[in-house]
Amino acid sequence: MSVPEHVQSLHREAVRSNERRVVVVAGSPAATKRALRSIVTAVPIGIGETVYVGSHSPLDTERIDPRRTVELMGAEAELVLIDLQETLIPNAIGRCAGAVTGGGLLVLRTPPLEVWPDRRDAFDESLVVAPFQLEEVTGRFRQWLIQTLFESEGVTIVDANTKTITRSGLTGADAEIVVPTGVAPPADPTFPASVYHRCLTADQRRALLALEGLQSPPAAVILQADRGRGKSSVAGMAAAVLAGEGMTVAITATERTQVDPLFEQAEDVLAGGADYDLSETSTGGSITFYRPGDLLTDNTLEDIDVLFADEAAGLPVPTLEEFLVVPRVAFTTTLHGYEGAGHGFATRFREIVESSGHRCTEVRLNEPIRYAPNDPVERWVNRVLFLDARPAVTELLADVGPESVCARELSSDELFKRPTVFREAIGLLAMAHYRTEPNDIVRMLDAPNLDIHALLADGHVAAIALLAREGKLSHERRLAAFRGARLRGNMLPDIFLNEFRDLEAASTSGIRVIRIATHPAVRRRGLGSRLISHITDSYGHAVDWLAAGYGATPGLVRFWADNGFKPIFLSASRNASSGVYSTVMIRGVSSAGETMVTRFSGSFAERLAASLPDVHREVDADTALALLAAVPQPTSLDLSNDDWRFLTAIGFGPGRYDLNPEPLRTLLLHALTEGHRPEAGSMLVEKVLQGRPWPIVADRYGYDSVGTCRRAVRGAVAPLIEAYGGETVEQERERLRNGDDTNVE
Repeated sequence: MSVPEHVQSLHREAVRSNERRVVVVAGSPAATKRALRSIVTAVPIGIGETVYVGSHSPLDTERIDPRRTVELMGAEAELVLIDLQETLIPNAIGRCAGAVTGGGLLVLRTPPLEVWPDRRDAFDESLVVAPFQLEEVTGRFRQWLIQTLFESEGVTIVDANTKTITRSGLTGADAEIVVPTGVAPPADPTFPASVYHRCLTADQRRALLALEGLQSPPAAVILQADRGRGKSSVAGMAAAVLAGEGMTVAITATERTQVDPLFEQAEDVLAGGADYDLSETSTGGSITFYRPGDLLTDNTLEDIDVLFADEAAGLPVPTLEEFLVVPRVAFTTTLHGYEGAGHGFATRFREIVESSGHRCTEVRLNEPIRYAPNDPVERWVNRVLFLDARPAVTELLADVGPESVCARELSSDELFKRPTVFREAIGLLAMAHYRTEPNDIVRMLDAPNLDIHALLADGHVAAIALLAREGKLSHERRLAAFRGARLRGNMLPDIFLNEFRDLEAASTSGIRVIRIATHPAVRRRGLGSRLISHITDSYGHAVDWLAAGYGATPGLVRFWADNGFKPIFLSASRNASSGVYSTVMIRGVSSAGETMVTRFSGSFAERLAASLPDVHREVDADTALALLAAVPQPTSLDLSNDDWRFLTAIGFGPGRYDLNPEPLRTLLLHALTEGHRPEAGSMLVEKVLQGRPWPIVADRYGYDSVGTCRRAVRGAVAPLIEAYGGETVEQERERLRNGDDTNVE
């Protein structure tokens, strides 16, 4: 049977079963070009249903650049061809596969498979971080990709050079699968029945019925699903109905394209149901997109009636907690897939939702819409890109503690040969970090600057850390970066050069913790600290420092501080995706590293105090408290007798803080950096250090008036004034008690 005839049979089988198939066309560029043309000619799929992903298309079809496959999110096509001859971008494979509908084909154009692992392309070049070289990049992921192609059902492999089929890929499926076309609405819905007719599965109907609960606030709905189950579409239906009822609806996601299916569905509902458009309805409702960081500034949340948070499992819990000021909130998240990792999200987050007063409903959508259940392509993509990776089963780690684990490095060779361990490691990282995606998996296997260390319990991953080697930069490269050149993949040297303007500091070397995660079954048992201790021991004689850069939350700051790390940097703005500020904390290892850390961290408190009333005015107060408590030594308490008399009047007399705020700022900063945690510390940070207006502070902390809030601040600072003021404060208090106020301003 010729290649075109075989592909015709493969396509017929896919159509009958409403499943999808993979066709690998391997060979030289010229041979694969001819094979692709014969395949496109052979299958009865129109040009309008065909997409070519590559820099140059040999076919008269729609073309998408492989770096812009995010455009395929939510899109559909019967035939998607991806050119891997030029470059292998793992994220693109997942996105291309997700766009193929039931009965369709995913075609991979590749070099000859026997030589492909030794090829290097533009993506490999992106893995090279100074001072490493391209020849140090391995080809393990390509080896894994080829292995899965030969072992997975529904994959046909074509040798274009010899025009032969080296693997059939026919599964023998002959049963016709009914394609979902719609379901009946429930009895007495409060959303229009016409909207329910848009639901293609019973799962979507259940989800839409749950979203009706947003009409009666305070309410929260958590939707979880694998890719292709229609959760974004059903969220769009609900958003349209609520906007049509006159509500202000906000949609938040890390990228606008991420929620295109939601907006498309909402537009269809609104266009079909009334004479209003998406931006503003005739009833006064609206649907607007925001990035998470934008929602948390300028009190935007207070003006929103309904919030839909897409891929919520990937956002920091403090950000999600802030979202709960909105009376109606829907959180959607993907269980498996490059969009996110929602494992355990509802379990971890439901308690927080309910404690906010919101009635919480959870729905999981299981039935796929675009293709049949147990689709071969979905199974292959999940396997090759580890999209279905999960942490170790909880029961396997029930009795694990710091003394019962084995701490060691996991080499990329070992991960390649032990995919079960690799799957557990990725599953754990994905649970803790939304941004664990297929490209990251290739970096873990192939990038020369990355190391992986883990705590293993009977061979199962209890904790994992992904590390980057940084520094040891040549004088020429440091000088170029000092003058403004880009310094990729070296976060700490970049900060040394651009924030501290220290050319010599960038010559040091260190290990940056990119990601670290502990299995939820063994959290709060000291395993995270045990892993940090192991990393310190492993690199202690070879580097100058250890560092971590992450989205700052109070708990994380305290974790790193407890392990000897000191803050040196806080970003000037919120991360647009997570909505939190990023911080860098560092720990000296060598004598040179310790000297450098002392110098940089020693000035952090003063720099933060100077920025809190300005660029850091929106920093979470508890996070600021944790950062200030983590500095290595207290700030100066250089106050004159006049300052102390003024402070005494604030704490124990009629003095007004507003007239001269600097003495109290100096006192509070010293107390916080010395380790004091005063009563109402968060309120003091917001009012004294961030300078927020009295009405806002009073409202935030539940005081019925500004005067009541002033008295609360006075009561909170009085113990600090008394503790640090000494004899001058005591004398001034005596004057106040005796009615002598001549020295009180």
